[in-house]
Amino acid sequence: MNLKDFRSVVVQFSATFGNQSSIPTSIPTREKEGITESINRRKVAKTGEIIIQPTVNCSVVQLATELERSGFHLVDAYHQIRVDRRNVKRKYHMFRFVFAKSEYAHPSPVILEKREIVRVALDELLASAFWRARAYANPREDGSRGLSINLEARNPRFHPDGKPIKVYQKDENGKKVGEALPLTADFQLLVGDSIRLEKLNIGTEVG
Repeated sequence: MNLKDFRSVVVQFSATFGNQSSIPTSIPTREKEGITESINRRKVAKTGEIIIQPTVNCSVVQLATELERSGFHLVDAYHQIRVDRRNVKRKYHMFRFVFAKSEYAHPSPVILEKREIVRVALDELLASAFWRARAYANPREDGSRGLSINLEARNPRFHPDGKPIKVYQKDENGKKVGEALPLTADFQLLVGDSIRLEKLNIGTEVG
């Protein structure tokens, strides 16, 4: 599907962080979501068309850069701690970044004040892990459409000290083979002229 068909793009991360230092602190935080708010949010009718089925182990390193090259501008961002619908005692972090076509780009006060800081935090989220990616084309009230990219099931690529996480390949008997190697992605989410998944060769490092 062509990016020209969309007026806006929302990139939303939903994740838990075992390492608290990996949580971006430069994104404005809204009030924590309560159970009632969570229930009401999930009652909202879903009218979008899914265009990328949930796909695990995706690299999204170039996502923001490609959106900007396609004429989209970052106009808003926020963070919220939300309730896990499967276990209300469990919380997760939601980060939302909103992009708009240049002719519709009206940056929020947050972006006007510290766009570069927010942009760096976005790049860190994109590059620090591989994700389960899915995407929807959603109708807007004005008759146009918006693209929603949801990134979940975070698979971190680095240790807290910045060194890459490495794993051993295993043979058919489950025994380790060779040296431990950095994690690699199976797919790359691309949003150049169109949004699509590109399958990567086994062992390909991205970013």
